[in-house]
Amino acid sequence: MPERQVKIIVTAEDRTARVLGGVQKNLQSVSQALTSVGKKMTLGLTLPIVGFGTAAAKMAGDFESKMAIMTIAARSSGTALADLEKAAITTGADIQLVGIDAVQAADAMTAMYKAGLTTADIFGGPEGLNHYLEKGTGLTGALRAAIDLAAASDLDLAASTDTVTIAMATFGIGADEATRISNNLVAAADASVTEVGDLA
Repeated sequence: MPERQVKIIVTAEDRTARVLGGVQKNLQSVSQALTSVGKKMTLGLTLPIVGFGTAAAKMAGDFESKMAIMTIAARSSGTALADLEKAAITTGADIQLVGIDAVQAADAMTAMYKAGLTTADIFGGPEGLNHYLEKGTGLTGALRAAIDLAAASDLDLAASTDTVTIAMATFGIGADEATRISNNLVAAADASVTEVGDLA
């Protein structure tokens, strides 16, 4: 008995169905890949944003805590707390000052008040604070000397603040010449093999 050959007739509709089925599978693969990429991107973008928000909240809390401590340290200065808060924020945002934020500025100011310095000593004269806040003049006084010393040496701001305030008290140097302390220490360190920290 002869074998029968069966012809399979593929209609245009069948071909279209096969092509569409293949396209559908490809689209599903692309969709899954894009979903995976989207999840990774969301995770990659969301985590840093959440981290930044957490860091900002912590910094704000730290700043409020530092301001509360400064309120006690500066209470005999007669300077309004609002002015001191504004001064710390302005100092932290001052582009002429290297490597300092508002929390560090508040810490340095508090340490100077605790060491017995006045607002005039810290900001370079009786009108130093007002000039810095209202007229936009550059920061001067013991605070500027401490910030400059930290920027030009191996000391952090806390150590440079202590160095400046101790030198002012020890040698009877006024706020108008406080920058001389940092300049001399940096120059002496540069001329020798020692660090400013060792000299201090």
